[in-house]
Amino acid sequence: MPKRTLRRMRDGRFRAVLYETNGNLAGLLRPPNLPGKDPMGHDGEQEPDMMRRRRERRGRAIPETQRRWTAGRLTYSLMMRGTGFLLVGLLSGCGVAQAAGVAFPAAASPKAPITALSWISEPQAGFAPWRAALRQAQTGVDVNAYLLTDSAYVQDLRQIARCGIPVRIILAPNPYHDAVAIPEEKALLVGSGIPWHWAPSRFDAAYATDHAKYLIVNPGTPHALAIVGSPNGTWSAFGGYNAEDAIATTRPAITAALTQVFQADWAGRPAGPAPHHTLVLSPGAQSAFLTLLAGSGPIAVTAEELGDVPTLYRALAAHGRQARLLVPASLLTSRAAQRTVAFLRQAGVQVRTLRRPDVHAKCLITAQQTWVGSQNWSEPSLDNNREVGVVTPNLAIHAQALTWFNQLWGQAAPWARN
Repeated sequence: MPKRTLRRMRDGRFRAVLYETNGNLAGLLRPPNLPGKDPMGHDGEQEPDMMRRRRERRGRAIPETQRRWTAGRLTYSLMMRGTGFLLVGLLSGCGVAQAAGVAFPAAASPKAPITALSWISEPQAGFAPWRAALRQAQTGVDVNAYLLTDSAYVQDLRQIARCGIPVRIILAPNPYHDAVAIPEEKALLVGSGIPWHWAPSRFDAAYATDHAKYLIVNPGTPHALAIVGSPNGTWSAFGGYNAEDAIATTRPAITAALTQVFQADWAGRPAGPAPHHTLVLSPGAQSAFLTLLAGSGPIAVTAEELGDVPTLYRALAAHGRQARLLVPASLLTSRAAQRTVAFLRQAGVQVRTLRRPDVHAKCLITAQQTWVGSQNWSEPSLDNNREVGVVTPNLAIHAQALTWFNQLWGQAAPWARN
């Protein structure tokens, strides 16, 4: 290794995180993987969405790679096959250890520790909350991820597995319009020794998928903690491109219910009725949404999709001007979304669109409660898919979620289509 490089590593100016990967540096110049959409029965409007995603992939690949490299957040490897280089991973034991001479990235330290309930919002938090949770792994890690293509996330999991801590992963076999993610996931996991399964076959159908996004650390123990929400395991979720929301929690009722769901899906059997008492769980989540919307007072909603669920839209419309709906600007071209928004606006509902960050968050804030999860406003998402969400009356979570929503709302533009 050149002496100049060694000096740069010693004096801390070489800020990039060094991870072992299964490819070479050229693979990092691929466009970042955008989160897939779940099946919701679009009325022939799939092609424009694909074109938008491809354009964003092409337009953002090199600039974003350069930005992340400059900021010291690009997780990459310089492993050169046959040269004898072995770059040590940054995770050691049950936590994260700093490699000799390499400064650990600032994103590794969360602003606040995980407590009984902690609010997570993107693009502010980055990967820090997930890394903070993984640092506490002692007995095991379970991941259910619709998409898992973020190299930092996977490399942390690989190192935990190398330390002898069991890691299990459930992946969706049919990500909507993102089939390229499947070989990416396989490539990242190959040689890791981590057992992973495709989701049960009942979530592998034309209008059914495993769209849940959650992490459980130390499942089934008094030290269990979990993160539940909208972020996929992708760079788009953690790298500043998306608006996302999640809740980290150590509450035993939630971690136990999530563990029960994961164990059932891992074994390919039904989860049973018990988790529905604690989680907003799909299939069968529509009634929980109707209960949330039935209360009086203001309503704030972020939604990535506007599918065919008229009962929910009628319940939202009943709140009139007290209801606010924030959606991604990409829905402006959707005829189905245009019809839904026309109905809602006629009832007085305020609707705004946001172009950047892209609204991938799924959140429903009532006067007293906050829901965060993976469900989209579509019949397949609520009634067919595997989806997971959490409802809480926690006042701190409510205040943080509303502040985050209001910030995004202030950046958004009123719905421009009639």
